[in-house]
This record gives sequence, C-alpha cells and structure tokens, in this order.
Amino acid sequence: DHPEFSRSFVLKSDSEEEARSFFDSPLLDFFSQHPDICFETCDGAFLYFRQWKRVDPTVKPLQDFLAEGYAVLGALQDRRERSA
Repeated sequence: DHPEFSRSFVLKSDSEEEARSFFDSPLLDFFSQHPDICFETCDGAFLYFRQWKRVDPTVKPLQDFLAEGYAVLGALQDRRERSA
C-alpha cells in the first residue's frame, strides 16, 4: 500500500501481521523520506547502519550519522507510543 517504502526497503519479521500493524502510515512516510536507512531490532536491541558504506571517522560525519540513528530510533519509539 506504500510504493515508496516498498521500493526502498525490505521488511523482515517473524510475524507479518504484527509488522504490518506496527508500520502505520506515518512511520512508512518517515522511512520513505530516508531511503538509505538500514536498521535491525530484536529483544530491546537497536542497530543502525549504512549497508556497504563506511562513515568518515571525523567528528561532523559521525555526529550526522548518530543524529540519523537517533531520528530512526525516535520514529520507532513514537510509533510504539501511538499503539500504547
């Protein structure tokens, strides 16, 4: 139902129904606006990365990368709060 998201992302889950329920329209919109995002979650863990890309190890690129990761985490937390 969200072609921009589907073009950019592969979503894997043990429960398709739960994943479809969790990824509501605002969350799909967020990720559609950030097509380079890669992340994994599991049992309270969150891993943010850029597939096949290294981050320049200087201060500004690292700060930008971490800010992006926190934005992703924030979007996921906002979604969890909307379902509570």
